[in-house]
Parts: sequence; structure tokens; C-alpha cells
Amino acid sequence: MNIFKQMFKRRATRTWFIVTAAVLTLMIVINVVATSTSIYGLLCILLGRERAILADGAQQVYAHTYGTKAEARAAGEALNERIVEEGAVLLKNEGALPLSKGAKISVFGKNSVSLVYGGSGSGGGTHEGAKTIFDSLTKAGFSYNAALKAFYESKDSGEGRSKELSIEDKGKTKFLYTGETPQSSYTQAVKDSYAAHKDAALVVFSRIGGEGWDLPRVPRNGAEHYLQLDENERDLLKAVCGAGFPKVIVVLNTNNPIELGFLDDPSHPAYDARINGCLWIGTPGDSGI
Repeated sequence: MNIFKQMFKRRATRTWFIVTAAVLTLMIVINVVATSTSIYGLLCILLGRERAILADGAQQVYAHTYGTKAEARAAGEALNERIVEEGAVLLKNEGALPLSKGAKISVFGKNSVSLVYGGSGSGGGTHEGAKTIFDSLTKAGFSYNAALKAFYESKDSGEGRSKELSIEDKGKTKFLYTGETPQSSYTQAVKDSYAAHKDAALVVFSRIGGEGWDLPRVPRNGAEHYLQLDENERDLLKAVCGAGFPKVIVVLNTNNPIELGFLDDPSHPAYDARINGCLWIGTPGDSGI
């Protein structure tokens, strides 16, 4: 014991002991982290290390297809476009589609300027910089009603649907409101803008679906449910059909199946024979539109 006391009286000995203890502690921590599957996987994601996979008992690694993150993103966006192109479903087409080259189009619906690009929970995302339906129309050589778009982007058309997409909100169903603009908000100036873009009308209806939701009935009216048109949407469809457009095409921006009796059931309160097209696009991701 006296020998140890004498050794620790030396400054060099104390320094050596502290450094050695610190290095050993660090090595133990690194060993624990490296052998923990979840932490190791997290480090691989953060540091960009190849993650091993097992196949037939042999260890393999993912091959690098792209050299940069920009290349990988561009490839992902191209795949996204292909998925939507192959997955969109034409539910009704009575001479409505395809549109003539250079057609002038009015796009209706508050959600036309705020598409649902994905779900909530694990299907969510920021969707910053996502392409819009107007980007798509322009790229395809069509022109759209800019005055109508500006109306929907302004507060004059209402607040729109809630952007709260939390998985759990203690039973509240605030985000299940569609946020559609009531007809009383449409000024004469907005209605007059249809005349210059009257080759076709696209009417966008959006629905949100997410992890952990069973889509309960809309609370303001116990007789209605979220997967059918609400009063403002029915009124919008009637107004568009009565505005003289030769083609009225409904665009369904939803991952959930919704009630579509208004397409072919004369007894439906929103039915109109002038609805001659309907395209279901799901949720198109950042580039699929």
C-alpha cells in the first residue's frame, strides 16, 4: 500500500493512470455502441456507412447506384412520377379526356393550391418544394386561370383545411374538415375570370389519411362522414357544372376510397350529368403530380 502511495505522489504516475482509465472507459463505450444493433444502424445512417444485410448466410452490402444525394433524389423523383403515372385511375371519361393541346383550364377547389402529398405519421413529410398541379399543367402545355388560383391562395377563400396531422390528438378530429370555400365567398370578379379559361374545369377534392386514424364522422354533422362530399364541396360542384364548362373533370386527391355516387347516381344531391370525367391520383408525393 505504501508503494502505491509513493507512486501516486509522482505527477507523471497520476497523469498516466488518469489517461489510461479514460482510454479504457472510451473503448468500453465504443464497444457497447458498436455491438448494439439499433445504435449501430443509427450510426450507419448518420455517417453514411454501408449497412450489412444477410442473404443465404453470407454477409452482403448494398451497392452504390448513385454517387451523390442529388443524383439519388432525382432518381427518386423520377420513380415517384412513374408510380403516379402507372397508379392513377381514370374512373369516368365521357369525352372529357384527353384535353386538347393548349387548353385553357380553370382549377377549382381550395385544396387545389394545397394538395395532400402524403399521409401522416410514418407516411408524412415536410413536402417543401413539392410540385403543384399548376406546375404540371404548365409543363404539359396548358394554361390555367391565375386569378382563380390567387383567390384560393388568399384568405378571401377561407383558412382551408387544418395542417395538423398528428397521429394522436386525444380524440379530436379537427383536421377532418375539408376546408372547402363556401360559394358566398366567390366574388363576381372571380366568377368573371372563368370566361378566359373555359375549355375545361378541374375540380379537386382532397382527403387526408394517416397512421392510427379510422376517419370518424365529421363532428359538425353526425349524419355526414369524412369520406363523402361535404356541403361546400357539393355546392362547388353544382356551381361549376352550371357555369358553362364543356368539360368538368373531378380530380380525387386521396389515399382513401370515398363515396362517388355523384358521378352516376341521379338521386345523389351533387349529381350532374355534365360531370364527364373523374381521375383518382391518390397522394402524389413531391413530384408525382
